[in-house]
Amino acid sequence: MTGSDKSCDYRGCRNRRNATEAPATLSNCGRCKYQKYCSRNCQKKDWKFHKHTCLSADVPRHQVEDCTEEAIKSAIAAAAPGDAVLLPVEGTFDGNHFEITIDKPLHIIGPSAKKENCKFECKHLTIKVDVDGGNVVLANFMVNASVSVNVVNQSSGSSGSSRYDDEGNKIKKDRIVLSNVKVQCRAETQDAFCISGCHKHDALLIDCEIYGGADGLFIQDCGYNAVHLKSTDVRFAGSRGIFARQSFVIEDCEVSNCGAYGIKGSAGWEEKGDNDIQAGPWGQYGGAAGGMGFY
Repeated sequence: MTGSDKSCDYRGCRNRRNATEAPATLSNCGRCKYQKYCSRNCQKKDWKFHKHTCLSADVPRHQVEDCTEEAIKSAIAAAAPGDAVLLPVEGTFDGNHFEITIDKPLHIIGPSAKKENCKFECKHLTIKVDVDGGNVVLANFMVNASVSVNVVNQSSGSSGSSRYDDEGNKIKKDRIVLSNVKVQCRAETQDAFCISGCHKHDALLIDCEIYGGADGLFIQDCGYNAVHLKSTDVRFAGSRGIFARQSFVIEDCEVSNCGAYGIKGSAGWEEKGDNDIQAGPWGQYGGAAGGMGFY
């Protein structure tokens, strides 16, 4: 779950790029005992990312023994709800079409400091989430293919898509988190990343990179603002960086270098923080922003 013993696990740490300034010893995260830091400052800066994968040291961990679809499925089957499934620290999952079903709350985690060391080389990766309650976390790996995250077995009725109960209190939903995941899609006719079916669950993409594809990110069949992008880059899509049929939240993200424009949001989107979004004809509140037409 961590980088090398001599490397701080905060990805913004300058000592990761300059080993001569690295301290002789690193301190472990007091809760999970896995993540290592060169300073208290690095640990504090990393918390907004690490908190999604930080599990108590006594949470059972199930190691994926080799880089095969069968090995991942075996580890998931052996895990109890709330356990962690650890991807190999280094290795490549080769294949044509990988399909993984997650049927319980789990953390599926690769090596935090070096996600490129754990990668999927295939034509397409499908992740089906069929969980009635509890959080699912997918973190720290790389995919050289298109990716679909499909949330199944969830009603899209008013109770699922509403953000508030009958008394006006905000509903705290279970969450699907993708953290520190890099997707590179070279297929010009496929979207790089597609997420669908988020109604009873919210989805958070944090500290992710989505590169290439026809559209970079496609959001469909999700509840109002059910998808939240945070500190995530979407670049080099052939057409739109993000194509969304429902409203979503984008915070501290970059959407750039796409063939057509940054975002096509049929229902608009909510901006937070400091975003850098490639200009286009669609406005934040839906509809034409600059009279450039729709496509």
